[in-house]
Amino acid sequence: MTMQFNTVVVSLESPKVTRELREAARLVAPGGRIHALLTTKERDSGAVAGAIDALRTGATPPPGGANVALHARTGDRAEETLRLAVEANADLLILGAYRAESARVVARVMAWAACSVLVLAPNTERTEAEGFVPLFPVCTECTRLRGSDATQWFCELHRDPRRHAFASLTS
Repeated sequence: MTMQFNTVVVSLESPKVTRELREAARLVAPGGRIHALLTTKERDSGAVAGAIDALRTGATPPPGGANVALHARTGDRAEETLRLAVEANADLLILGAYRAESARVVARVMAWAACSVLVLAPNTERTEAEGFVPLFPVCTECTRLRGSDATQWFCELHRDPRRHAFASLTS
């Protein structure tokens, strides 16, 4: 059973990002509301209106007929996300972290949010094609051990009791 939330705020990095909206639609309760936010650094009404238009045309409506409100604001993405979350009385914040500068935004939102925060990791298929390389590639032998009976977490090469302890609760 999936936990459901009455009010979800989605902070978008771009108007074309729909993954966050799909995730919000999956997690919002029936009759709940999704607030999609796009921030711009330009402080003029044309930039804000342009952001709303871009959201209207670029964001694919999420499945399930969720009630979605579009917001465009000027200012810092983290601050505006937190502000909207308070104004909307959000139960959940969803952020995508696809660019390097997103880490700062995510850290600030997680530190100050008064509700749960869901951070969507980059889609590695898309980002590897763009030159993204995972920070710590996982050893295939370690992966095999974790998927079998889960009595071991690391292969012999990577097992180091000074850095990690693992125990299974199942017999």
